Amino acid sequence: VLGFNVSNAGAAEVQGLELDGRWKIVDSLMLRGSVAWTDFEYKEFFGQCYVGQIPDAPDGSQNCDYAGKTNIFVPDLAGSVALDWIVNLGATLQLTTTLETVYSGAYYPQATLDPATKQDSYAKFNARVALAPNEGNWEIALLGRNLTDETVTGHAADMPLAALTVVAASYGAFVAHARILALQARFNA
Repeated sequence: VLGFNVSNAGAAEVQGLELDGRWKIVDSLMLRGSVAWTDFEYKEFFGQCYVGQIPDAPDGSQNCDYAGKTNIFVPDLAGSVALDWIVNLGATLQLTTTLETVYSGAYYPQATLDPATKQDSYAKFNARVALAPNEGNWEIALLGRNLTDETVTGHAADMPLAALTVVAASYGAFVAHARILALQARFNA
């Protein structure tokens, strides 16, 4: 039988801590950062099993028991650190540079928490260098996102038809952008 299973958790417990701040080291140098710790645990939830998983719901249904497990898209730890440097170039121009690191702990990008789709922890590095006049009516910038070209799964799903027809677990996934280098320009009339 093909179809969609829709279910809702009977109970869950979430606790965490988030900190963020800024520190102006000197007039031209700013350090920014944030960190978040999240602990998510289902207390009562019977949901769809992933392909090949043996149903273990106590009611005898074809569902799996998720009690004691985490939720989709919940890393235990995530955070970022950025350094902004602003310097005057002569009397009329300003150069702004930002270096940033974004970190995420491991998480599941699929509601069934299939271990085959687990996203490992990663760090992405971003940078931006911008030139603008002190008056600020235009800006030109060079930016780079995900400079180390990390492959990060944003969402994954079982392909149940493949499992039923060729008896092999198959998956589909959306991945975040690969390395991006761009030139950016802005003009205010």
